[in-house]
Amino acid sequence: MTDLQTKTILEMSDVQALQPDLSLLKIIPRDVCERIQVIVFSKDKITLKLLTTNNFPDQLKQILVKLEEKGFKSELHYTSSEAFAYALTRYDQLEHQEEVKAEEVRVQKQAAGKGALAMIAQLYEKRESMEPGEFILEIIRLAFQT
Repeated sequence: MTDLQTKTILEMSDVQALQPDLSLLKIIPRDVCERIQVIVFSKDKITLKLLTTNNFPDQLKQILVKLEEKGFKSELHYTSSEAFAYALTRYDQLEHQEEVKAEEVRVQKQAAGKGALAMIAQLYEKRESMEPGEFILEIIRLAFQT
């Protein structure tokens, strides 16, 4: 069964000082975290460190059982509702990180497309010195890169 013996109380300043691995937030979806007031903030091998208000103990036990079924052990850390609300802002940080990454990918693709367009323009200038079939194949190949 889940290790419920490890219990610590974290004050608001402790929660603010946490530097969680944001990728761990995906283990428990945000809506579940908000409803049950439990959030993963750290992982040590197979032990997940969970922050909770323990306002919903029955639902918390269900989550712990599900985590155990997935091969995780749990270490509970308790906090106030206010500190927990602060901890939930980590999901906003995760969403921001993912948006930044998506924007970087979009910009890279756009830059690659502009590069291909520049190459098509250069190719067009050399069209007279190329075989017609070779020119057409190159245009088609570069068009798929835009």
